[in-house]
Amino acid sequence: MKRWIVLAACLLGALACYTLGFQEGSFVIIGVGVALELAFWLNLLKS
Repeated sequence: MKRWIVLAACLLGALACYTLGFQEGSFVIIGVGVALELAFWLNLLKS
């Protein structure tokens, strides 16, 4: 159960970073979003 909560947090964090990054034009925030999405997919495919 804990794993699914972490996955959901990674995905929601990535979406929030993408939204904020595109609104502000900040590549750093978009980069954080990419890292969170990468963590989401790697953990999802790990099982």
